Amino acid sequence: MAFHAIFGLAIMESSMLIAGSYYRELATEITWLPDALDDQILAGQITWGFGELPALVVVIVIFVQWSRSDEREARRFDRKEGKEEAERKAYNAYLARLDADAKRQERVD
Repeated sequence: MAFHAIFGLAIMESSMLIAGSYYRELATEITWLPDALDDQILAGQITWGFGELPALVVVIVIFVQWSRSDEREARRFDRKEGKEEAERKAYNAYLARLDADAKRQERVD
């Protein structure tokens, strides 16, 4: 991806025509061809654009995975909190039973 972007930018910014003598000779035989330098700049823009599209897809995929991971972590945290709350309630109930037993034992003595 980075190669396409750098290669495309280099071609776009180049003022020297790649294989210039070939394209000049070709232009004399085929008159409907566009200006070779303009065509090269367009090719660089297309190359750069196609190099950026996969990068954009990768960024979107990473964002989606990060978002899903964050949601899973939040659900895991909520489950852990719910489990800890249930354990806390059970422990408080246990302590209340111990207190009630101790108070009954004091009355008997």
